[in-house]
Order: sequence, then C-alpha cells, then structure tokens
Amino acid sequence: MTPPTGKIILTTNPPTPRQIAACAPFGLHLRAGLAPPTDWRESAARLRTSLRAGQIALLTGPSGSGKSRTLLVLAEHLCRRSQAVVRPQADSLRAGLLLIDILGDHLAPDLVVAHLARFGLAEPALLARRVHELSEGQRHRALLAEAFWRADHARAEWILVDEFCSVLDRVTAEGVAHTFARAAHASGMRVVCATAHDDLTDHLAPDLHLRFDSTGSWHQCEPARPAPDRIIIEPGSKRDVDRLIAHHYLAGSPATRVGCLRAIDGAHDELAGVLVVSMPTLNGAWRAQAWPGRYSGRDRRGAVARLNAEVRCISRVIVDPRFRGRGVARRLVEAYLSDPLTLATEAVAAMGSICPFFERAGMTAYHLPRDAADARLADALESQGHEPWMLADADRARHIVRSPLLAREIERWARCRHVLQTEPGERARLAAARLCVTPLAYAHVFPPNTPSNRRKGERHGGIQKKPGDRETERRSAKWPRPERGPRWQDAAPA
Repeated sequence: MTPPTGKIILTTNPPTPRQIAACAPFGLHLRAGLAPPTDWRESAARLRTSLRAGQIALLTGPSGSGKSRTLLVLAEHLCRRSQAVVRPQADSLRAGLLLIDILGDHLAPDLVVAHLARFGLAEPALLARRVHELSEGQRHRALLAEAFWRADHARAEWILVDEFCSVLDRVTAEGVAHTFARAAHASGMRVVCATAHDDLTDHLAPDLHLRFDSTGSWHQCEPARPAPDRIIIEPGSKRDVDRLIAHHYLAGSPATRVGCLRAIDGAHDELAGVLVVSMPTLNGAWRAQAWPGRYSGRDRRGAVARLNAEVRCISRVIVDPRFRGRGVARRLVEAYLSDPLTLATEAVAAMGSICPFFERAGMTAYHLPRDAADARLADALESQGHEPWMLADADRARHIVRSPLLAREIERWARCRHVLQTEPGERARLAAARLCVTPLAYAHVFPPNTPSNRRKGERHGGIQKKPGDRETERRSAKWPRPERGPRWQDAAPA
C-alpha cells in the first residue's frame, strides 16, 4: 500500500528532530520558510488605504484565520514608512503598577483620573489598586486608556488592538466597546481592532469591517448601524440601591431618601444604575448663587419651610462598573429632571469636574468657595510645610498632630465642621478628604427653560439675564405652585 502524499508544512526556523518525529507518521514534510503573505498583504492594504482619521476598522473571524497576521503586516508596513503605531499588549502594564501611575507617576492625580474616566474607570476605590488587583474588564479598560494616552503623546496615527474584549463577559464587552468607539472617534486616529467574537459589531459600529474565514480568505462586510442602547429608566426600590451602593465612594445610603429611579439594560435584563433623591440639607452655600434670597432672610422658619416644600437633592447616582461610559448616569438625571418631585433640584458632587454628567443632563454648575474653617486649616498646614493629602497618611498624620499649632487647628476645624470623631487619626483623615476635594454644586428648576437654570448673560428663548435685572430675579424666585404631586415614588420591591 502506497502511503498518502503529505502536505508541505513551512516552519519559521529549520525543523527540529522532535518536530520531524512528531509529524512523520502523518506524512507531513517540514521545510523552513514563510508562507506566502499575499492575502494578508491585501487585507492590510485595504485597511491602510480605506481607513480615515477618526475611523474604526473591525476584523472578525475564528482563531487562526489571519486577523493577527494582518495586524502584524500592517504594523510592519507603517513602521517602514516611519508612521508611529501603538499596539497595546496584555503585558504592557506591569502587574505591580498602581492604576494611578499607568500614565506616568509624574502626572497630577486629577489629570489621570479625568483620562481614566473616559474609559469607565472613574471609581475612586480603584485608584488605590494595582494592575494585578483589577478585574479582567478593568484591566482591559486600563490597557486601552494607556494605549490612547501613549498614542496621543507620541502623535501616533494608528492604534492596533488584537484580541479586543476576547476574555470579557459579553455585558462588560459591550460596555467597553461603547467606550472604545467614543474614544476612537474623538481621538482623530485610525483604530483597528481584531476579535473572534461577532457580537460587538453593532456596538462598535465600525467604518470598515473585514470578515475572515478559517481558510484565511476575507471579504468586506456592509457597514453596521449603531445598535440601539436599550437602557430603560423606571421607578426603583431600596433593593436596587442596596445592590449597587458598594460601588459608590461614599459609605452607606442617604439617611433621608424619598425616591429612587433605576436604569435597566433591556438587552440583558440587568440593573445598570440607580439614582437616589433625598431631602435637602438645611445649609447650602450654593443656594445663594442658584436662588438668591429664596431660602434665606430674617424669616428663618419660612425659608426652611420653602426649602422642604420646593427642593429635593439628587444624593446618589451609581452605575454598575460594566455599564460605565454608556451615558447611564446622564440619562438617569435627565429622566428625573423631566418629571421631578419638586420644582427645584440640587446636587453636590466631589467628582463633578471629572464626570460632568449633571451638566450634560441640563443642570447648572456652581463652584463653591472654600469654607472659612477649611481655608484656615489649609493655611496652617502650608505654614508648616505640609500638604492637605498628608493628613490621609496615617504615619504622616501622627507626625503632623504632634505639632501643637496643627493639633489645635485640627481641633478647631473639627468643632467648626461638627465632627463627632474624637480619635486624632480619624479627624485628620476627614480633614484631608475635605481639603483635597473641590466639589461642584448643581441646581435646576422645572420647567427647564426657567431663567434660574442659566448663568448670568446666557441667552435662551429671547431672555437675557443681567446683573441687577430685578424683573428677571423676581421671575426666578417666584415660581408657580406645582399643580400635581409627585408622579413617581419608590417602587415596591420586586
């Protein structure tokens, strides 16, 4: 019996004895050499000539079909033409590297946090983590964030991402795809990503889609339409808040909760986010800017009564990490403002300058001046050569409170701020949190075209509010009484 003629298998290096021995029973003939790269050159050329700045190309197909080889051929060609290319790799980020240092340990933390927030990594607790302590989804987001930062500063024209979202669960992968697509279009770079999954096409909405098969052949697919983001806003419950409260940087739920909305991902029937509404605090420095004279004056009892009757506070907006970067927080706030419990709505956010979703939802931002007690403590620290963040370091705080001056100033600050904790280290930590943040306050009046929703001099609907315009101020302060009660409340637990 004549043995069948085997295939010729080309190897990168001369075949070893073990390779020859393993393949000999099957009639395979090993030779050193490279396979003809004709098809890969053609697919790489299609990417190179068809993709424009700010566009996305997607390569899909089974493993081993030539996607990675196409990226390699494209990268080699671009490098030969002296075009900068960024290729994020799984080992690009060292395991022990702090997340806050992935862009460089010389950058200001607020600048790093603002960039990470673009990729759904705005959770403050993550800033204390190292790369190896992150989940797969968080590491993938961090890898993409670092790649875009590196490409921007290297003035690269191309970003090539292999194994895009390959190891992520599909809900997280969809969220990363939405975030990635927005960043790619905003960057002005040409972005190519390859994946063996077919379910991300509608979420990426690529400008160019090449589909590979198991033989290495490929064809260009029709452009995909962006998938509708099936986020449903509806009344929520305390159970919904409890499921997501651990993802908020403040501990515990608000004490005076009066209502809740939730966001549901209709495609997967998953809880995507919650919004909590509470009673307003008695004192708020921003109200003098937002509603001059409305909640102050000699008649303190009347002012408090108006405050409780007319104002509610958005006290929590929490988004599941898998859905960050998809505009869930903005849509929750928009939904509430379209049908609020009261005429006036306010909110205070420590991360307002980093994640401005309140402003994007239609609220007006107000920068808060530093409190007198905070300013005095900050000046005392500076006079002794210390920075506010040092109070959050237990070892440094113990050294700082040994100074009679600083110990006295921290004690005075605690009395002014009505801090009940008596342990010096805990007081120092609370003082650091207060001094290191620059919170923003937000205000909104229903209906949306009310002059109080706009800053001085901003035009809207033919009305221009000017300093000293008493008629405008009068109309801002005397709102019509609501004709109906709350149209949504806490839903009963499911």
